[in-house]
Amino acid sequence: MRYLILLWLGLSFTFLQAQTIDPAQITIARDSFGVPHIFAKTDAEVAYGLAWATLEDESELPQWFLAATKGKLGAMTGIDGVKVDFAVAWMGVRDRVNQRYESDITPEYKKVLEAYAAGANAFAKAHPERITLKSLFPITPQDICVGHMLAFALIQGVDGTLRRIVDGRMPNPWNSTEEGLGVIDSNAKKHEGIGSNAFAMNSQITDDGNVFLALNAHQPVEGLMSWYEAHVCSEEGMNIHGAMFHGGNTPYIGTNPYLGWAHTSGGYDGVDVFALEMHPKKKNMYKFDGEWLKLEQHKVKLVVGLGKKHKTRIPVWRKVWWSKFGPTYVAENGVFAVRMGSIMKITPSQQWYYMCKATNFTEFRKALDMQALAHYNIIYGDKNDTVYYLANGLIPQRAAGHNWGGVVKGNSSEVLWDEFYPVKDLVQFLNPKSGYVFNTNNSAFMGTDKAENLDPKDFDPYMSYDTEENNRSTRFYELMEGRDKLSFQDFWDIKYDTRFPRDFKDLRGFKVDGLFSFKPEDQPDLAEAIRHINAWDRGTEMENPDFPVVATALYYINEHFRPKDQQDAAAWREKMLEAIRFSQTELMEHFGTLDLTTGDVQRIVRGDVNLPLGGGPDILRAVYTEKFQNGTRKIWIGDSYMQLVRFTPEGPEIWSLNTFGASNQPDSPHYTDQMEMYSQKKMRKVTLDKEEVLKSAERVYHPE
Repeated sequence: MRYLILLWLGLSFTFLQAQTIDPAQITIARDSFGVPHIFAKTDAEVAYGLAWATLEDESELPQWFLAATKGKLGAMTGIDGVKVDFAVAWMGVRDRVNQRYESDITPEYKKVLEAYAAGANAFAKAHPERITLKSLFPITPQDICVGHMLAFALIQGVDGTLRRIVDGRMPNPWNSTEEGLGVIDSNAKKHEGIGSNAFAMNSQITDDGNVFLALNAHQPVEGLMSWYEAHVCSEEGMNIHGAMFHGGNTPYIGTNPYLGWAHTSGGYDGVDVFALEMHPKKKNMYKFDGEWLKLEQHKVKLVVGLGKKHKTRIPVWRKVWWSKFGPTYVAENGVFAVRMGSIMKITPSQQWYYMCKATNFTEFRKALDMQALAHYNIIYGDKNDTVYYLANGLIPQRAAGHNWGGVVKGNSSEVLWDEFYPVKDLVQFLNPKSGYVFNTNNSAFMGTDKAENLDPKDFDPYMSYDTEENNRSTRFYELMEGRDKLSFQDFWDIKYDTRFPRDFKDLRGFKVDGLFSFKPEDQPDLAEAIRHINAWDRGTEMENPDFPVVATALYYINEHFRPKDQQDAAAWREKMLEAIRFSQTELMEHFGTLDLTTGDVQRIVRGDVNLPLGGGPDILRAVYTEKFQNGTRKIWIGDSYMQLVRFTPEGPEIWSLNTFGASNQPDSPHYTDQMEMYSQKKMRKVTLDKEEVLKSAERVYHPE
């Protein structure tokens, strides 16, 4: 009964907040591309308006995350959803938020969370036809915190780690029948294109003395991790144009009048797996510092929706366990615990809020010291000629002498880390002499001119920073060779560069230089395809006549082979021939010729709009495709939300672009209206000036 009273009070408080906000005092101005610009007196009112505008443009994706935070995704989507519900319950993120909300969330930011929840609840009440599962509402501020923690856990790879444990594929070092400790690749998604490019340049290298900043996120162009663009502006100092995932209550990347920043995926191991030493006879007893302790255990109720539209709902009970190391799972081949920063910090969106409100580097750096972002490097630029790169993350301070790249024996406090490296100890570059910083998901230690890069030996090896280069970083250095000064057009051209590096050998973990080692006369049946491959000039522009043959072979390699296939050189050479043969057969079958351009095969598609597209995987103009129709392929990951910024004395000049448009509603004129610009490598110029926005807006209204 006490729990029900507290719950009722919490929900009543949410409704009370809704009553204190007058929607008539909030202005939503839609520009000519339908992007919402939200103006109000307070940050809280702006958050209310942002929630309303987001749900106008896309209501399904925010509800997916909301259902996951509330343990109702199974009821909404069926079997696949209930797996997520289990993972959320197993990680204990809701309990963490409930324990830490009052102490960790500032009073100022609580108002923002409460108002955003109130705005979403008001929209749901006004538009019940847009709500998939009525029991998801009302939203609470705590739901928003849980949602951000879940997102970071997924980005850190907890889903793959848990799947390996549940399936019995996680190596157990306590089991003498298993060789070695195995390897946990928590950063496996980097090879799937989920990454990003970002770079910033100051007066040391820009020809006009202004700071240039490129925000170039690589995410799926549709779905949960796609971007939502908005401009939020209050009279309390909030004024930023940027983007967030659908349902985010503050921009994650963007530009305000003073500064801007981009994120790229961080390359470090942020997930540790521990195998517990279990008692040989007593069930669920594990050894810790010489004592036998009992696993905490409780049951969770999950609901699975079955049948048409998942209307039939079946309750399912499952056990979850907890040890000193964190969430724990009792598998057939052992008992494993998972420890990761993303489920220990409840404040990622709060940190973004204070980053958005920073007016100089000192304030921005103070926000970074909150250390709530478990992932994401930061590339920063501001009007004061400051550029900065931080290889950011919640990196544990691990004990020496253990194989932290695999499963660790978890039976003592020696391996139970509780602290993270502070920001001051992370890899970073502030105003290097070269005048530029960059990251393309490459080695953390290579963030500027090669002469100024850092030595990994100067850092604790257990920080586990990635030390690999990729085609984007190699090409970036090629483009910077011999440069004394760059114009903003040069900067623009670098962002949209469509070429692989001269020394192109590797792609997404595969050695592909063998593709270029064949002679047409030695392979008569593949002679035409080999001629195209050997003639390829490393370009991927829409008019390129050879990239279709190369690209089709590369995608075949990625989709059908595994890195271990490269161990036998002779066999790998045969697989290169297999890929070339597939490319020739595939293109001839669908097009009747190999004389094709990139744009003939590679497309950007949404609804009835189908346009040619240049670019390719792991290049600065990032385009990763999937099979579409009649031999064509369409983009699914790559350049998603983008900004190019020049900080002038008069204020920032901002060019912006989203992949398709501002709305995910098929009947909206803004469902596809940015696609032609995307195809043509063009962008929209946007402004932070309220009067200018209102003067040119196509629609101005209040969220009611």
